[in-house]
Amino acid sequence: AYRDDNGNPVVLDCVREAERRIMGNKFMEYLPMGGFKEFCDHSIKLAYGDDNPLVKGNKIAAVQSLSGTGSCRLMADFMHKFKPDAKVYI
Repeated sequence: AYRDDNGNPVVLDCVREAERRIMGNKFMEYLPMGGFKEFCDHSIKLAYGDDNPLVKGNKIAAVQSLSGTGSCRLMADFMHKFKPDAKVYI
């Protein structure tokens, strides 16, 4: 969250406008645990390419999480558990 010089939260005008546009829309609901599936599917294709054989074979998994630091933490915990000797460069 952004804060002003006094430590008070600041909500950007663009965020307020987005809230106004979607108020009462389905996007106000909580997402499933893994995130918005269509977003994850498109993200995989963007990162690896539509023609990638691993993409075509559904061999790549993705989840959506909150915030950049939250995503990094989720990935780091996953790597620590399943590949503890792996090197991660961020």
